[in-house]
Amino acid sequence: MKKKIIIFFLFFFCINSESLENKIIATVNDNSITLIDLQNEISFINFMNKESKTNKNILTDEVLKSLIERKIKEIETNNYNLKIRDDEIDDKIFYFSKKNNTTELKIGNFFKSKNIPDSYLKNIIITEIKWEKLVFDIHKEKINKIFLEAEKQIFSETNQNELHQKQKKLEISISSLMEAYYNKIKRNYTIKVL
Repeated sequence: MKKKIIIFFLFFFCINSESLENKIIATVNDNSITLIDLQNEISFINFMNKESKTNKNILTDEVLKSLIERKIKEIETNNYNLKIRDDEIDDKIFYFSKKNNTTELKIGNFFKSKNIPDSYLKNIIITEIKWEKLVFDIHKEKINKIFLEAEKQIFSETNQNELHQKQKKLEISISSLMEAYYNKIKRNYTIKVL
């Protein structure tokens, strides 16, 4: 009798866990983010943190916020005819791997072990490249001005430390511009966390 009860609970648990995996946990307009999306993202972040030897506590809310942001960027960039070359994607994936002290092969093996689609990282990269292109295109004049100003300062610097600081300021300026644009367009989307 005990065996039958245990088997029943295991069967019930398996059915419930399967239905949980496909559960929609958030929507951005009519686009859904599922529990599978959240699980895949957390697994990937954990894998990357282990590969880069950092211990970060992953908060589900932060990961969900990141997925919502990526979904908004994906929807927004799909409204424009942005062309991306394969070599741009390959370069970004290579840079991402190198920056995180891993290899494309290790990432691919991880995806296979977790049944995550091979295109997972590629889709993230494509969205980011399109987003950068969109923001750069919309704010061309501002960005050109930032680059020209930074270029003048960089060429006038002889101290390597000061040069590095100027480059960091340039990166921060561009990041701030991208973040401001994201916050502006985010208001156009209906976000529901279920």
